[in-house]
Amino acid sequence: MIGQVLNSRYEILKEIPGTPFFANYVAKDVYRDVRVLLRVVKEPFASEASFVAELVSVVEKSKALQHPHIARVETIEEANGLYYIVGEHIDGEPLRERIRRLAPFSPALCCEIAISIAEALQAGLNHGIVHGDLSSDTVMYDSDDVVKVLDFGIWQCYSASESAPGIVLARMAPYLAPEVIEGGMPSAQSDLYALGVLLYELLTGQRPFDGPTPLRVLDQHRQAPAPDPRTLNPSIPRALSAIVGRALAKKPEERYQTPSQMLDDLLAVQESLRYGKPAEIKPPAPTVATSLPRKPAPDAQGSPQRGPVRTRPRRPRGDDDVPAWLRALIYVFGGMAIATIAAFVYLQINKKDRVIVPNLVGMPLTEARTVAQQTNLQIAVEDEEYNDEYPEPQTVIRVSPAPGTPVYEGSEVRVVISLGSTRVDVPDLRGLTIAEARRQLDAVGLRLGSQVQYRSSSRYEKGQIIDSSPGPRERVRRGGTVEVVISTGDRPPDQPVGSTEELTPYYFSLSFRIPPGDGKVLVRVEMVDQGGVPKVVFEEERDPGEEISLERIEGLGEKATFRIYYNDVLDAEITRRGEPQ
Repeated sequence: MIGQVLNSRYEILKEIPGTPFFANYVAKDVYRDVRVLLRVVKEPFASEASFVAELVSVVEKSKALQHPHIARVETIEEANGLYYIVGEHIDGEPLRERIRRLAPFSPALCCEIAISIAEALQAGLNHGIVHGDLSSDTVMYDSDDVVKVLDFGIWQCYSASESAPGIVLARMAPYLAPEVIEGGMPSAQSDLYALGVLLYELLTGQRPFDGPTPLRVLDQHRQAPAPDPRTLNPSIPRALSAIVGRALAKKPEERYQTPSQMLDDLLAVQESLRYGKPAEIKPPAPTVATSLPRKPAPDAQGSPQRGPVRTRPRRPRGDDDVPAWLRALIYVFGGMAIATIAAFVYLQINKKDRVIVPNLVGMPLTEARTVAQQTNLQIAVEDEEYNDEYPEPQTVIRVSPAPGTPVYEGSEVRVVISLGSTRVDVPDLRGLTIAEARRQLDAVGLRLGSQVQYRSSSRYEKGQIIDSSPGPRERVRRGGTVEVVISTGDRPPDQPVGSTEELTPYYFSLSFRIPPGDGKVLVRVEMVDQGGVPKVVFEEERDPGEEISLERIEGLGEKATFRIYYNDVLDAEITRRGEPQ
């Protein structure tokens, strides 16, 4: 699909790791000239009308969630039989990967991450949306170390598909609250239970409950007491350990009732770590657990009020209110010993035949899937990484269980595939502007240096790149920096060295209201960008009291100063930060 343009708007640039439900692509929205994430619904789910209908409903609700720690969802569209969600492109990695590589984290950083997630959950709750599937896979850490929570409400689609519950169960099991396992609907309290699991992982590098099968994990969530993270990491403050313990309480009414309650305690611990004073954690007050609180009333400024959230008592629920996949959990994982024994006996009597895991290493992923299907095995992509031994993207690097291992038919074989070589060729940047060069370097995993050199040139126009270091087609490691030389035209440079930021084009916006008065007013707006030369961006006669909005004003550099004149008299100077083009 690379290179395709969907609905004459979204140009697909590259594929990135997806999920069992979505193939993920980075695309360019040619209308707005920005990068977006396209999540294309995979088969068989794209052919399930009920799944797609539920997904459309969830996306429409999620569009209202505008928060710095929630991955923005824009729309869901269809093109040539493909259904895809358009949303915010996050240049980062799942929290799962960061935990795997770096955990345990410092208590201060754990607080910061948990605070961001709690703020996102509260924002969702303010719009009547619980997450329902919070895990280390649905939290992203972007390149600026900002936490983003994904997939609010997507859990509702699982019950609309016959195959989805079996696919998501293994991933959801480590984070499911006991009442959800026993058939309850996801709620604010079950989201906070999942946040407690995440906080435990961040602090210790391990999950509070683990086991060889989802059944064992779910059984521990239901019955085993929540372990104290201080047994694994004694440096954890007692107050932070208490927050984890309350979030992991077995009974929903013993947990925090809203994310804002947990947020208050996390902020108290954060302040204590910052200033070295004891943290005051309030003991839980008896409350009635509910699924969704009413939306907070706005204050005088239109912002939701903080404070206690009034909730409605849970009404009695019949079987028809419980989704099919949750109802299946009741029957299979309800904790009845006789059911567990019966399942074990059934499996012993009806053992599947064993097969040998084939050697898939070095095969393209499509070929590996075919070979696995012929052996009655399932392929699951566990990870992707750059690899010089297998430089062709989508090539299998590792297999688990290892080739030659006997397994039962139908088992899942996890593979790691190549993203390509760790080294890339430097593109030829000569004749390009800074913005064009940055896009080309981003596409191959390289970075533009922060400084530039200036040199006169009769061949290249002012502002174009003359040369780069490393030069064109030199092979360098991904993530490396490329320095460039910029033409000053036929004139010698005023300065030999400058910043790339000064040459990067940005879009600016400005709104202001003309003061009241009599008669028409000549309004003139001058902009001084990083180039340092004032230029007029607006000059018209307007009426007093009229509001003027200027959009997509082009300038160089991240900041620009605007001077507003009325009848040639300077009235105001305003500095604005722009958006990259």
